Amino acid sequence: MTETKKATQPKSWAPDSLREAYFERNPSPEQEQESLARVRRQLMQNLPDPHQATVRSSRWMIWPSLASVGAMCVALLFWFRAEEALAPLQFQGLAPIASLTQEPLKLQNRTPKDAKVASPGHWDLSLDKQTQLTLKRYAPRHTRLRLLQGRVQAFVRPKQKERFEIDYKQWKVSVKGTRFSVSERQETLRVEVWSGLVEVQGPKTTLSLPAGQGVQIDLEKRQVRRFPVPPLSASSLPQQLDWAQKLAPQQQALFAQDVAQQHDLSPKARAQILQKLAEALLPNVELPTLLEIIGLLQPLEHDQLAFETGLYALTMRCHRLRKAQCLPLSTWYLDVFAKQAKMRPFLARIHYLHAVALSTQSETLRQGLLLLKSYREQFPRGTDRRRACIVLTSLLASPNPSIKSLKKKLSQKSAWFSKHCRFSRNR
Repeated sequence: MTETKKATQPKSWAPDSLREAYFERNPSPEQEQESLARVRRQLMQNLPDPHQATVRSSRWMIWPSLASVGAMCVALLFWFRAEEALAPLQFQGLAPIASLTQEPLKLQNRTPKDAKVASPGHWDLSLDKQTQLTLKRYAPRHTRLRLLQGRVQAFVRPKQKERFEIDYKQWKVSVKGTRFSVSERQETLRVEVWSGLVEVQGPKTTLSLPAGQGVQIDLEKRQVRRFPVPPLSASSLPQQLDWAQKLAPQQQALFAQDVAQQHDLSPKARAQILQKLAEALLPNVELPTLLEIIGLLQPLEHDQLAFETGLYALTMRCHRLRKAQCLPLSTWYLDVFAKQAKMRPFLARIHYLHAVALSTQSETLRQGLLLLKSYREQFPRGTDRRRACIVLTSLLASPNPSIKSLKKKLSQKSAWFSKHCRFSRNR
């Protein structure tokens, strides 16, 4: 203890009274540690919470960020408004009238040619003659048309997020990028699509039409009929016939049915198209499909002689190509014209061809022989009378038991044969 005191006490450089005063005013090490601890506690109490300080600083820093974002939004809004302002429409073939500067526009094409309306960069419209519609642009990319009458063909730019609608009564045609047409006539709505996708909505009906399809809607009966649509490149009749030959039989029939009901074409024009279509499809199409096309053709032909002439040429060609397969066609011909009182100019020839076609099949041999017999009785001056007798003679030599009763009646020694087939093969 003594050595420790000597080590800690200062040297005798002052009197004893001063040394005592020094020790009284300077704290001991324990007192220093206690004083430091007290100061540390006070400092910790006065310092702010680091987390709260961070929150306060972030609150102060967020306002400049929000202000920057708001300024950017305002700038973008003004930029979009300037960029997406309604551009003036372009007109071609329409008289410049004052109402064209206001929307909704009421447009009517009074010219004999198609008129055109375009929103540059968005869509193009082609109006047939006598077409009437109203047009309203709610935004540069939102346009709505109301068709009043006629036909309008539209091309809406794809991949532009366009909202384009055409209304007709309770029906709405909606697209986002496509080439299509909408027409009305006599309470019938017709939509044709060449590219893209079109949705047709009506009372309790929603139809989706891809490219190459069309639909015709009877608004009174609410009947819907779909049909294939030729491409725009197939504008001429030969091109459409070439396109139709590549369709499936069912699609060919639907296309023919659509041609028959296209009231924009005259009955004569529709009859010519169907006649050409039947001739072009004859080698490839099934007979029921061909008969359906002919059935559509008949009411369009007001000249029955012209209709019979065309049907006769078609039946003759069919018998040369298919022989017995054309029996439904010649049967149809005979049912239509054989019952008429007036003699038809081509009836005898079809009668003979039909009889020969029946006689080439064993199950219809008897029916064919009877038709050959009736041919010789009904057409004594027919151009095939000699051929009919030759065919009768050769067929009666057949061992088919179904004609056993006819052999004696129609043999060369019978009274019937001597009356109707007086000439022999060598004469």
